[in-house]
Amino acid sequence: MQASRAQVGGATALRALRARQWCHLALLPAAGTELFTHRSLGFLALARGFLVAGLTLAFSYGINAMHDRSTDRSPAKNPLAGAPSVTTETCALVWGCGALALVAAGAGGLRPVACVSVSLLAGAVYSAGPRLKSYPFVGTVLNVGIFLPLMWVAGRPIHAVLPVAFVTLLLQNQLWHEREDLDEDRGAAVRTTAAVLGEGGTRVAATLVGALGGLAAAVVARGDRLEAAAAVVACAFGTLAPLFAPAEHRRVVHRVGAIMGGAIVYGAGLAAP
Repeated sequence: MQASRAQVGGATALRALRARQWCHLALLPAAGTELFTHRSLGFLALARGFLVAGLTLAFSYGINAMHDRSTDRSPAKNPLAGAPSVTTETCALVWGCGALALVAAGAGGLRPVACVSVSLLAGAVYSAGPRLKSYPFVGTVLNVGIFLPLMWVAGRPIHAVLPVAFVTLLLQNQLWHEREDLDEDRGAAVRTTAAVLGEGGTRVAATLVGALGGLAAAVVARGDRLEAAAAVVACAFGTLAPLFAPAEHRRVVHRVGAIMGGAIVYGAGLAAP
């Protein structure tokens, strides 16, 4: 009987990490493979980067699941939805992932450790105390601190086009995410950017972010027309596609488009002379 309970607790703890929701983002360290200069990062360093990113994301998504369990309605979104308390196994696993991320990052030097530290801290203050997701604009922008540093955990420099395009698509996706979760956030007394801006304002904000991001990416492409065109196409698709999608599918449409757009920008870097 005790063994059965332990197995159930362990399975719940694993589900609380919500790996299906962030697994594609664990590939972010591939941005540091120096593809823009056609030099290989090395398989082991890249594999370590993926591991570090995965552990860091597991912590951020896990702590979010823990602190949003009382207001999230869908178990598909949050496996802990409706749970009256958090098990010891879940707490240990979530915080253990954060600790292991720092340990694994240490093998790559100070830069990966600093990047993981920033991401872990941003994830903690976003979902737990002081729960900055509750503040409009601050919570939206804080997502950049959670995800962007993971591009550097493999310990290599990155051409500026990739981070600019990524931040653009990330902020847009977060705006549509907030719009989708409007009712849940109201119930949790969370006042997001999308709640403040309203439907029309969110559309304008997403469009403005896309326009500024596409312009910035074109500028930092340093005259490489292929990279500039790829970044502009990615930002334009991320801006326009959700506007023509049903409200309940905007975030999914944008996420798929963002992944495809990121791949286009990444491929343009491979083709760059």
